[in-house]
Amino acid sequence: MVRHILGASDLTAGLVVDLCQRAEQFADALAAGERLEIARGKIMAALFYEPSTRTRLSHESAMLRLGGQVLTQVGIDNTSLKKGETLSDTLKMVEAYADVIVMRQPEPGATAAAAKQVRVPVVNAGDGPSQHPTQSLVDVYTMYKHFGGLDRPLRMGMVGDLKYGRTVHSLSTVLRRFGQVEQVLVAPPSLAMPEEYRQPQDTVLEELTPSVLGSLDVVYATRVQAERFAERTEYLALRDKYIWTPELVQQMKPEAILLHPLPRITEITPEVDALPQAHYFTQSANAVPARMALLEWVMGLD
Repeated sequence: MVRHILGASDLTAGLVVDLCQRAEQFADALAAGERLEIARGKIMAALFYEPSTRTRLSHESAMLRLGGQVLTQVGIDNTSLKKGETLSDTLKMVEAYADVIVMRQPEPGATAAAAKQVRVPVVNAGDGPSQHPTQSLVDVYTMYKHFGGLDRPLRMGMVGDLKYGRTVHSLSTVLRRFGQVEQVLVAPPSLAMPEEYRQPQDTVLEELTPSVLGSLDVVYATRVQAERFAERTEYLALRDKYIWTPELVQQMKPEAILLHPLPRITEITPEVDALPQAHYFTQSANAVPARMALLEWVMGLD
């Protein structure tokens, strides 16, 4: 059976914990300067048809750190998709060249549909505003490391663009697997979390009050995404709805963490970076061992 990771539903609680534990082993190996050959002779094809920095580079780094090799295609303009080739045909072709395919593309659900046609693992690295399951693994692994596991009650606030934010859609779904994580959803009505990702027990707010902020163990800030809006005026009206300044972050618990999938634009000021709650660059670094664990698993090298 092919081990695809196409959405958050593919990340069960047991698999997430196993991958977090394996990621810890990889993190230790990297810190010790070990040279790994687990994926020697294997090739990953990275097909990124939407802009990406961290997701593409961390997947590539993860494969190289495992001892494998990488083929990369960036953008649609220089591909046969521009000529009208279907995504399914592209994947059928690429499976002859690679042992695993990591793909980002703009159409929700298209990666999952196309993956049914191929016999090598396909990893969804973001499909428009829909899902981003590997980012959720990175996010949960960051929480796992900071809190020493996921078997304790945690209160998590997701703040910002919850409508188009594929990272929060996947993360919310994965955290449902861990019953002790309470979700507080903070967004303006026009950017509220879609109903399909909400549960009756969630706290839904438009404003983040000091009392609520001080009760959170994790804050997950998101960027209001200009590329998802049909009207730029609507984007500009919402862009600066939630700005994380040192004064605001200092209302958080000292041991709480502020996460962000990055890139940030204006929603976290640079002065926040020096505060102990700021964990978004640690989160970004955690992407390499987390994706090493994931690639090892989907290729059946575990």
